[in-house]
Amino acid sequence: MCSSDLPAIAARASRPLFAALALTLCTGLACEKGGSSNTPDTADALADVDDGKTRLKYPEGGFTLTSTTEQTSTVSGGASGKQTVKSDGTIVATPVDGGDLRVEATNGSAVEHQAEGAFKEDVEEGKEPTDMVKLLSGAKSYVVLDRLGEMNEDATKALPENVARREARDKAKEKAKGEELAVTELEASSVLSLPSLPTTGLVEGQVVTLDTKEETLDTPGGEMPVEIDSTYMLRSVEDKDGMKLASVDIEIISSGAAELSFGGGSTFVAFDSELTGSLVFDLTSGLPVSWEAENLTEFHVGEKTYEQNQIVSSTYAKQ
Repeated sequence: MCSSDLPAIAARASRPLFAALALTLCTGLACEKGGSSNTPDTADALADVDDGKTRLKYPEGGFTLTSTTEQTSTVSGGASGKQTVKSDGTIVATPVDGGDLRVEATNGSAVEHQAEGAFKEDVEEGKEPTDMVKLLSGAKSYVVLDRLGEMNEDATKALPENVARREARDKAKEKAKGEELAVTELEASSVLSLPSLPTTGLVEGQVVTLDTKEETLDTPGGEMPVEIDSTYMLRSVEDKDGMKLASVDIEIISSGAAELSFGGGSTFVAFDSELTGSLVFDLTSGLPVSWEAENLTEFHVGEKTYEQNQIVSSTYAKQ
């Protein structure tokens, strides 16, 4: 699973659906060569052993990256629209207790934003539309990740910056008295993020399919059980410009369903998601070089069906 996710503005724009399900998924493409199926202990991916396997992991001492990202989201079904966000910026990871990393991502000033249809803001007569470029410029996000890029939810929620944001959001909701919050009343988050890494050691040319993983997704309408199937394939390892580059294809297929409560009633909500992508990772520095992914998700809300497709292209360079 990847920390790369939809920008906060995407959740706002597609109000009834994506505000309810803020799903963050990342994947890659599996190739039909050789294969094995297992459920390795996470420690396998962090091991320092010479067993012929290639392992991707972030440096325990922290790091600083410059990054660029372009994210395009389209929706269809009950609502249709398209949104593209581009940004440069920085990602700073510092070690915290327990071996995790506190990651602060900051958008730069080279921000672009385009929105159509459901993603376009409804502007009341006599009011100016939100300047999304201004809102996103310099926007920050704060997360705690392990060295595989998996988020520690409890530690992330406990970060002082996130506690302050929740308090500000709760005050804004109380002030709105049930009406929809204006975008400008909420603090924007960075659109930059680190990709999640394979949770097992890899062998070049060999497909590794993990056993189904069961998780619980916390949504505004309640908890939803989710099943996740992950497949990895190390395509190549090559030396280039002083870097040892591992190219990994990843595929993650997820699905979930639950009766969720919204407003005065409950609604059956289900989704199926297929994400495919390609990660290039420098084994020498323990840092990503590029991440490209496409995530196609089909949502079923009651008797209605919606589709969302997100394409992400990100680059990284050590600072």
